[in-house]
Amino acid sequence: MIHSNHLIPVQKISLLIATGLFAATLSSGAQSFAYDFQEATVAPSNVFDNTGWDSTFNSNSTNPNSRFNQQDRHGIYDSPGQETAGAVIIGLTEGRNTGVYNAAGLNYTLANQGDTATFRVANEHGPFRDRPQPLQAVNEMVQIGFISDLNGTFGDGSDAIYIGALQTSHDWVNQTYTTDLGLFSGDGQVTFGGSSLNFATGLELDFFVDGRRTWYEYEVTFSNNGLNALDIDVDIDQWAAVGFNNNPDYYEEIDTDFFSGSLTDVSLKSFGDLGQIAPGLGTSIQDRTTISNTGATYDYFVPEPSSSFLIVLTLPALLLRKRQ
Repeated sequence: MIHSNHLIPVQKISLLIATGLFAATLSSGAQSFAYDFQEATVAPSNVFDNTGWDSTFNSNSTNPNSRFNQQDRHGIYDSPGQETAGAVIIGLTEGRNTGVYNAAGLNYTLANQGDTATFRVANEHGPFRDRPQPLQAVNEMVQIGFISDLNGTFGDGSDAIYIGALQTSHDWVNQTYTTDLGLFSGDGQVTFGGSSLNFATGLELDFFVDGRRTWYEYEVTFSNNGLNALDIDVDIDQWAAVGFNNNPDYYEEIDTDFFSGSLTDVSLKSFGDLGQIAPGLGTSIQDRTTISNTGATYDYFVPEPSSSFLIVLTLPALLLRKRQ
């Protein structure tokens, strides 16, 4: 497990949903987004066909050679079976790629005191390639956050706020890479008023753990604290494949506290108007000669509740019955 030096413990919320889309207002000012591609249209057998993500997303790119695919036999799942995931396939080309969720329109806001938005999504990267080490961290392997323009991309100047994982190095032999996990604005800058907003520097991620493919489950919460500023929490769990890597039987969570970090009192003035924003997932490759991967895959799922959790849920009902 990895923790930053200035952490606020993150309380994870168990959501009892099996598959499909969960994008709803939990209470006044509280919003949550998670997307499971299992219910999306499965791509054809040739995963390199440019099928795009389903109609709930605008697949925006500054690179015409990039592809947004839905891939069968990918994604994470907690029991034997097939799974579909959404892949951003970059290849050896450069550009920004952002899938912007638009099924319910721009129905999220962080403009008011007490507004919160929680993002839950899992991420895996494409095949590892042996590349020169980057002299400058410019390739964002992961982009998770909110953007104001349904047709925009993270980093194009649109009002946005997102978490970006900048690749700083990679290890071909051990199949690992390091990232600086930071906060970005719509113009792609990681500094606000001269201060770098990094959750972590040199965070090491594995392509494989003991020979098993890995996924990283992100939970990111943005909160308007009423001081014209945001408090932001990031929690990352690690999953690993069980069974043959290219077609696992299922995945299991191997580290429920892989990383957690927080930033407080981040000025809202840095992000422009966040009154109408939409969730977005993406990548940004600005130097193809040093990138170690060909793309990124996004997915989400919630496991079935364990038997012990079911006991906890039924206990109040049993006590009530006993009193009667």
